[in-house]
Amino acid sequence: GQNLPLPPKPGETRKAFLSVNNRHKKNLVSLAKNLRELGFNLVCTEGTGEALAEEGIESEFVYKVHEGRPNIVDRIKNKEIDFVINTPLGAASKFDETAIRRAALENSLPYVTTISAAEVTVQALKHLGTEEIKKVRSLQEWHHAGK
Repeated sequence: GQNLPLPPKPGETRKAFLSVNNRHKKNLVSLAKNLRELGFNLVCTEGTGEALAEEGIESEFVYKVHEGRPNIVDRIKNKEIDFVINTPLGAASKFDETAIRRAALENSLPYVTTISAAEVTVQALKHLGTEEIKKVRSLQEWHHAGK
């Protein structure tokens, strides 16, 4: 991925696309709640959206690439998505993964393919503009400070 998916400013709408494989559904709720707290609206494929709905979290449905149109790639190309979280699994998802990744990169969208990367990115977003973010230092700075 690239760039940092900045949270929306007041009056602005930003959308995060979520599509996670079944192994990652258990991590999905806290990730989705954090994204909502940051002001993102959620756009999900069917299985991911159903998992969120079971927990009372609203999302907007979007087709996978092979399911119909408009699909997630169409939505990315139309500049309707601001952040892509896609954790594909298996050969069946390879076509979608490639198409989504290409569209995200061609449109300079932040794109993550693991739950851990998504969680870390969201945590970083929560700390943007806080004092905590100012504590970030390079390894060299940490090493020098320890002497």
